[in-house]
Amino acid sequence: MNQIDPTFYLSLSPKERGKSMETLSMDDQAILVLLTPWEQRHEIILHSPNPQELVRGLPVEELFWTIKASSPEDALALFVLANPEQIQFIFDLDWWAKDRIRPEKFIAWLVLLFEDDRSALVSWLTWILTEDPALVSVALQPFLRVVRLPDDMDIQEARDTLPPFTLDDVYFISFRKQELVPLLSEFLKEIYDISAGSYRDVMETLLWETPTETLEHVYRMRCARLGSWGIPDYFDAIEIYAPLPEKRLKRRAFTQPADKDIPMPAFVPTLYSTQEGPLSEAVSDLSGTTAMGRIILEWTGAANKILVADQVDWDDVSVLRSALEKVSSLLNLSLDHEKRLYGRKPAEVLAHSTIEDLIRLANGIIRGLSKRARDLIRDGLVPKDLIHLPEPWALLIEGLSQERPVLWNPVTKNHETPNSMGRIEEAEKTLLLVEDASRIMRCIEPHWTTWENAFPWSITNLQDPRELLWPSAILTALALWQLTGMLKLAPIPRRMLRELRRLWVPAETFPHKGLEKGETALKSLADGIGLLSSRSGISADRITRLVREPLEDTVDALSGISPGTPIDPRFIPTLLALMKDED
Repeated sequence: MNQIDPTFYLSLSPKERGKSMETLSMDDQAILVLLTPWEQRHEIILHSPNPQELVRGLPVEELFWTIKASSPEDALALFVLANPEQIQFIFDLDWWAKDRIRPEKFIAWLVLLFEDDRSALVSWLTWILTEDPALVSVALQPFLRVVRLPDDMDIQEARDTLPPFTLDDVYFISFRKQELVPLLSEFLKEIYDISAGSYRDVMETLLWETPTETLEHVYRMRCARLGSWGIPDYFDAIEIYAPLPEKRLKRRAFTQPADKDIPMPAFVPTLYSTQEGPLSEAVSDLSGTTAMGRIILEWTGAANKILVADQVDWDDVSVLRSALEKVSSLLNLSLDHEKRLYGRKPAEVLAHSTIEDLIRLANGIIRGLSKRARDLIRDGLVPKDLIHLPEPWALLIEGLSQERPVLWNPVTKNHETPNSMGRIEEAEKTLLLVEDASRIMRCIEPHWTTWENAFPWSITNLQDPRELLWPSAILTALALWQLTGMLKLAPIPRRMLRELRRLWVPAETFPHKGLEKGETALKSLADGIGLLSSRSGISADRITRLVREPLEDTVDALSGISPGTPIDPRFIPTLLALMKDED
């Protein structure tokens, strides 16, 4: 058994866990915590012989995500162990939406802090009143109105006419929300008890400084603090999405810095990488080398940029995890690209490229697909709402049309950043189908934009124009050409379905056994497919690929019906047909 094994420690009773952790150095305890999933880390930390030292030695982002993933009770138990700088890091991430403080977040944290013995609150408040007292003023501004005692007013008159709350008979305060009076009055008392001078500064700022100016100052201070932890501001962060010059990686030579005392990065990126693929291979090959130290630091910086640029919801742990996994997916994609196209080994690419260049290369590959998808919508070649497209097509276009393009993963049932060239190639094939279908649909009347009023939908097997998908529409037009000699879209008369069965399904195939699905039908449709090919410019093979699935489904349905049995159009949703023959 590996000594640092989260599974082993989590399997122990709390008492046994504490004894086992006594044998670990503080560095090994930190590694154990970092190897443990966020949601379970409190079970390790709180059983450490010295939980405060352990918490204060953790990377700040890892502490933040650990607290976010914990229950309120466990989160508070961890929070009170943090030092003021760590607490402020949490506030700097959690209180803000872009360049604005969210008042509800400030209040929520106050409620949590007052549930404790206030030691964490006092510690943090003492620190922030020295480092950035204006932050306290900005946080309080939405909740207070401050009036200063006029020089010509005595205290008795002031108590009769000015707002009722005062701590020093100089600043009189009214609260905008009465339900928050107990909480905020206690908070003000804590400030006053820590430093009457700091209390005065906060009140003066609320009195005389414009909210906009104060907020700008506080925002700059927040960016500076986060920057010292490696968290860039938004405008620096979006550079991660800049195009890669020449769209190709350049081999770079790196020198080992003289100072080898590299601090622990803000998070351990290898924990959020997929455990397979070229990235895993490269990390394994480079483990223990001097290159890996640089890679980890660059990896950390790139991940922080993506977290900020994508404006993730810091309250949603799953979104945070997805953002970190996105970095690994992009690195896997670029390494796979270099391996397939140029035969370069993943470790060699990772060792001689910057992480940001690798990410930009991967983003460029995805944006190439995205542009094709966006052009289809922009030029009106596909419906903006993506109706009439089969679900895999619609999900692909939907994902590629997002600001940060993603691909649909049918296994996880989610849109995700692609992590291999195989995924890109699959998407390219599907996108080609959509592009082919869009060109073909321009050659089939009536145009899909007019379908709603073109047919009596209530007497068809589909009932609603939104149920008719493009491959089925193309197949219906080909069927009509075979039955009537006209290559157009219209509901097939019910009486003609028997003839279609005769043409598409050999008579001896009932019940349907061992039939090569659709081959007879494809042969009988060859001339129609050729005609459609000449009109659209799409090769017959590619048209066949478009209609093969609905054709096979249609043949399956028809071949399961006895030749002498009437055909109910409701059981053939892959064609547009009339429920009753017209008189």
